[in-house]
Amino acid sequence: MTTRPTCTALATCGTMFACFSANAEITIYNNDFAGWQAVAGQFTTVDFVEDSQPGFVYFDHYASLGVLLHYEFPFDPAVPFWYRYDTTNSPYGAWLHDNGGILSTGNAPPLRFRFTEAIHAFAALPPTNSTILQLSLYRKGVAIGGVLFQSAPWGTTRGVYSSEAFDEVRFVGNWQIDDIYFQTIPSPGALAVLALAMPLVGRRRR
Repeated sequence: MTTRPTCTALATCGTMFACFSANAEITIYNNDFAGWQAVAGQFTTVDFVEDSQPGFVYFDHYASLGVLLHYEFPFDPAVPFWYRYDTTNSPYGAWLHDNGGILSTGNAPPLRFRFTEAIHAFAALPPTNSTILQLSLYRKGVAIGGVLFQSAPWGTTRGVYSSEAFDEVRFVGNWQIDDIYFQTIPSPGALAVLALAMPLVGRRRR
């Protein structure tokens, strides 16, 4: 099924999803990864598949790609609340389409990703057990829009393209994801990463 509704205000789009937008025009690509790629242009994939063993990762683990694993205080930024898992982890591993995924753990909030530069396109592949996926888009801490995907078959990529650039994606009620895709950020600079990280860090212990 290929669905590309565009929302500029709160709207219910059939039974598949609902969308809202404060200012941005948001186009939805539900199970239409090729369509999303066409508007995104060059994009980066983070599939969370690595040679190392599964384990906790810090918020800046993927900073070289231009994305930070974000959470809010009062959670201690010196303690990693993100866990990279694979098919050996039960029960989560059984729901992966590849050998890597990420989840927030313990008392951490649902998944949130911050980007070192504002982008217009983001997509995600949830684990097979996720039938509902809600994304909210933010720019400098202010919500510009979002989408609630009600249901989808296994292996469905859910993507959005926003007319207004955003620098943060928040998953509402989702603590795990299989893969994420976003417009490529050219050579994420150390200063940009540091600027985003400062509110989170203080001092981080490794």
